[in-house]
Amino acid sequence: MTVIFFSRQFAWPLRTGASVHAGNMMKSLARLGRRILLVTEGDLNPEAQSWLQGVTTIRLQPELYSGEGLVGFGALEKKGIGYIGASPAGIAAFRDFVRMEKPQGVVAVGMDSLPYLRDIPRDIRKAWYVADDPLLAQWSGTTRTNFRMFITQAVYQRIFKGSVDGTWLVSDRDAWWNRWISGGSNPIVIPNGVDLGAFSTAKSKENRIDKSCCFWGNLGFPPNRDALNFFLSGPWKKVVAEIPDAEFWIAGSEISEELRSSLAKASGVRYLGEVSDIRESFSNIPIAVFPFQTGAGIKNKVLEAAAMSKSVLLSKRASNGLRGNWGNAMQLVVNESDWAESLMKRMRNSENTEIEGRDARAWVESNHSWDSSARIADHFLAYGSASKRK
Repeated sequence: MTVIFFSRQFAWPLRTGASVHAGNMMKSLARLGRRILLVTEGDLNPEAQSWLQGVTTIRLQPELYSGEGLVGFGALEKKGIGYIGASPAGIAAFRDFVRMEKPQGVVAVGMDSLPYLRDIPRDIRKAWYVADDPLLAQWSGTTRTNFRMFITQAVYQRIFKGSVDGTWLVSDRDAWWNRWISGGSNPIVIPNGVDLGAFSTAKSKENRIDKSCCFWGNLGFPPNRDALNFFLSGPWKKVVAEIPDAEFWIAGSEISEELRSSLAKASGVRYLGEVSDIRESFSNIPIAVFPFQTGAGIKNKVLEAAAMSKSVLLSKRASNGLRGNWGNAMQLVVNESDWAESLMKRMRNSENTEIEGRDARAWVESNHSWDSSARIADHFLAYGSASKRK
């Protein structure tokens, strides 16, 4: 079976959720024996090509279609294409490539890829791999800008609803929103996995900083920024008042000057900037905190922390989409005072923290394998429906 994945630009290094879930899904489907092609509009980083083992990568040539208009597209569809910034020439180039290859399935990755499914022949199964429901993510904010984006994205999704045979989402909550609020087409839940080999458990007890915790991510991404602002404004102040030598290690790119200033003023905070490898940078930090207040989907960093055998504290929103009995492996924290108490408890008891880390690793090994998720996707591509999760 041949499956074409389309991403306008496959981001490298793996800093975006779209590249993480699409890249690992492609590699896992290739291990199942499927012929997987990744088609992009932009050039692919050579390191990304090397990482995508078993995947054939192809760059479109939309410049050859520069004079072609959107033949057969309605006025609303053209507005939707303009809103998302899709390339009419790229849509035409992708259409012809798919017709030439005649795959069994086509998977469009990310918000801006949806219009590219519009002209794909009906006998080819089409999936939109959006992962996090966009409207749920917008609804979690409270600003007027978020509300305007909510309405705009709702219209955009409904315009192209007929182009999709199935929408791939990472959690039951995202799927519910997609079906009943977004008006999506056949939502299929495919949980994210984690690269268990890459995120190893090796760490040095001798160099471990017991009274420390960590957080990482794109700090320009609103849910990450909101999480840090919440944590620093309340829980962390209580922690350093009780444990003056406590340390909070943070790594991430695209930080605003406002947030940078807040980190510089906060006691015990060590901002590392953008790091090349969080595994190395945080190898001796035993606790990971994920105090998310906004956003949607599965938080990949929660799975990564569990795979690295860290003791994990997370908010209700950060637990979205987690599988299995994770409550025995990680600590759900509900309010501000609980955040401080739960973190101080772990900083003061390194032995229990180490046990929690081992439990987290065992849980993620059992419940979030990319190969298991790939089997769900493979079943949809072959039969048009989701197989039962195991």
